[in-house]
Amino acid sequence: MKLTETELQRLQDLLADRAVFGLASAEAAELELLQSRAAQTSQLPDAVEYERLSADLLLATTPPLAAPDALVQQLESAAARFFDLPESDSQSAGDHTARSSQVRLELGPSSPAGRRSASGVSGRESLAWIAATALAVLLIVSWISQTALRAPDESGPGEPGRGSARAVATGEPGNGDVPGPDPVPQERPAPTLRQQREQLLASDDAFTLQWLPSSDPAALVASGDVVWSNERQEGYLTFRKLAANDPTMQQYQLWIIDGQRDPAQPVDGGVFDVEATDDEVIVRIDAKLQVFDPQAFAVTIEKPGGVVVSDRSRLPLLASRDAI
Repeated sequence: MKLTETELQRLQDLLADRAVFGLASAEAAELELLQSRAAQTSQLPDAVEYERLSADLLLATTPPLAAPDALVQQLESAAARFFDLPESDSQSAGDHTARSSQVRLELGPSSPAGRRSASGVSGRESLAWIAATALAVLLIVSWISQTALRAPDESGPGEPGRGSARAVATGEPGNGDVPGPDPVPQERPAPTLRQQREQLLASDDAFTLQWLPSSDPAALVASGDVVWSNERQEGYLTFRKLAANDPTMQQYQLWIIDGQRDPAQPVDGGVFDVEATDDEVIVRIDAKLQVFDPQAFAVTIEKPGGVVVSDRSRLPLLASRDAI
């Protein structure tokens, strides 16, 4: 059975939450179930896009880091020695920035070696500055990676370009504005069955049916209702003062009478138990087939694990749309 629009939206919401915040155990189980159903009907969305979203958010929230002046000076000196440039060509980072913005390469037969552009920088020197810039970028990236991975106790509070031990441990900026580790995502508590029932009641097509009085000993004083949404194929049973059962001897089983199916073959809605200490019980309906036109909901008492076809010898509770 294909997922409804609401279930597809829920699947996409869970994928996005997992990529950005992480999921609680109940949400992870719900995601696994929806993914399994979507895979069977070729409705599974591309999870890679949500992983890219997580990476984009990480990059967008990471502040830029400036290289220390000492590192810049070392790079310029190394470039000057490597390319055998005059000492005046690597005096300061300010001169490097200004000169880099004025470089214009003149290559080819019409540009003999040593010829200078209008800015006074030769093609050889321009090439040298470009290569030095590329080297600087690689070294800065390496420096950033080592700084981020360095243990907090290796960063002295007074060293330029490094965060203090407190900044790395707590995520507060230190002297070098180095960001601390990302906070651990907090697991959001899974909604209770009561909360899920209330959310379903807000659906436009959701309806409620009351349990009818019964003469069966298990439900002489029982009350409660059924909430169902056909669009979501989701529903909940509420019971008050329904007799407790021994799961090793018998279990309650729900049946959904569908107006578009044979009344003698209702849809199995799952088995459930009631404990003696339960004043009120809320059960999520587990319909084994799609429900098209729900007309009534019946609870029978069956052997442990339920049955495929009920003889209806014990039917303690019934909720019918005819009684509305």
